[in-house]
Amino acid sequence: MWENEFEFNRVFNKDAKQSDVYDEVSSLVTSCLDGYNISIIAYGQTGSGKTHTMEGTKANWGITRWTFQELFEIIAERSGTCTYEISVSIVEIYNE
Repeated sequence: MWENEFEFNRVFNKDAKQSDVYDEVSSLVTSCLDGYNISIIAYGQTGSGKTHTMEGTKANWGITRWTFQELFEIIAERSGTCTYEISVSIVEIYNE
C-alpha cells in the first residue's frame, strides 16, 4: 500500500475556466517582477487537460499567454524606473 502525502495549493474541477485558473496564479506574475523565482506546475494524469491549461488556444488563452500579457503590461507601466531581463523555461514531461 502506498503511503504518500501530497499538498496542493488548489485543485480545479472540469468546469473551471482558463481565466479562473489564471486568477489563482496571477499574483505570482507580480512576485516574479519583484525578484522572486516562481514556478507554475500543471500535474495530473494523461488527458486531464494540463497542456490545454498551460497553452490554451488562440480564442481561449492558457496560463502561459495570460502570464506574458500581464508581464509585459507591468513592465511597460514600470518603464523608466526599472529594467528587466526575462528568462523563461517550459518543460513538458511524458511518461516519467
